[in-house]
Amino acid sequence: MSVEASLHMQPDAVRRVDRLPVVGEVREFLGQRERTHIVLVCDGNRTWGNGQFPKVSSRGSYIVGAKRVEESAQFASALGVTHLSAWLASPDNLAKRPGDEMVGLVDVLQKNFAQSAVPAMIDSGVKFQLVGRRNLSNEAGKNLGAWGVVTFNRLVDGLEKLQEKSASNTGMTFSMLVNYGGDEEANDIFVNAAKSGNTIANLTDFKSRLALPDVDLLIRTSGKEHTNGIFPLQMKYGKIHVVPQFWPEFTGEDLVGAVWDYMGRAHTNGG
Repeated sequence: MSVEASLHMQPDAVRRVDRLPVVGEVREFLGQRERTHIVLVCDGNRTWGNGQFPKVSSRGSYIVGAKRVEESAQFASALGVTHLSAWLASPDNLAKRPGDEMVGLVDVLQKNFAQSAVPAMIDSGVKFQLVGRRNLSNEAGKNLGAWGVVTFNRLVDGLEKLQEKSASNTGMTFSMLVNYGGDEEANDIFVNAAKSGNTIANLTDFKSRLALPDVDLLIRTSGKEHTNGIFPLQMKYGKIHVVPQFWPEFTGEDLVGAVWDYMGRAHTNGG
């Protein structure tokens, strides 16, 4: 059975959430908070694929990974999480990883999110936003090639339209981080302020211009304990939950477990 065909056999996410013994306590905990922002650092897709037998291509691995992001979003929404962000591609990824692999990733994001998952989320009341630079760097453009640039622009155009469509939704905010890096975002804020004459008054003013709110919980797969600097300011009080699984192995139940762990740490630390 192909990777694509097997994914359609996944059980309904909401039904799986309701079966978990801790879900009531998790929902009560989240319901008492004004906002909870969870970030998914989706690491290890290629390594997972290389370790399968038979080996799964990078594109096939990204397809599985995309479905895991969609599943996590369904679980998070059912739990009452207010903000869920998924970091899917940095400027360095697009510029320095093999071009054919990155074109495959962008195409998977287009077909699995822009054409399918995100419209379904929006119909259920989720608010969507795309976070990241809308234009590729010259290095990334050369790496992706002409067709890759077309595919990237198509992805951005489709997701921007979906963002506009969901603007009035009041459910969970789901953010896709594509061509996003924390340093790049900070640099763009300073450059735009200088060009417009809209002076940055202080740190609070600067943070108000960031695309995403402070992070409460950052989940990183593949056993890596660093954040790659994607949220240099928003992680001041955020907690990192590291799991050994590669991203395609991370299930909705694992997400609930991470929130459960966060609850214990928040109570212990008064957070």
